[in-house]
Amino acid sequence: MCCRVSFQRLLFCFLVLSLVGCDQNPQRKPREQSRESREEVEKKLEDATNQVFAEFTRRYTADGTWQ
Repeated sequence: MCCRVSFQRLLFCFLVLSLVGCDQNPQRKPREQSRESREEVEKKLEDATNQVFAEFTRRYTADGTWQ
């Protein structure tokens, strides 16, 4: 009986500590980026795309004007 009670107490402490520990994530990311940072990322992505396209056009003398 004594062993069962101590096991239940140990199990209860473990569950409580697990639940408390799950809420404390130091690497929590903000849910939404600010508008400025999203615009910066979009600008960088557009610049990188344009640079790759220009390199491809230069390397293979491609014509990007056709449709």
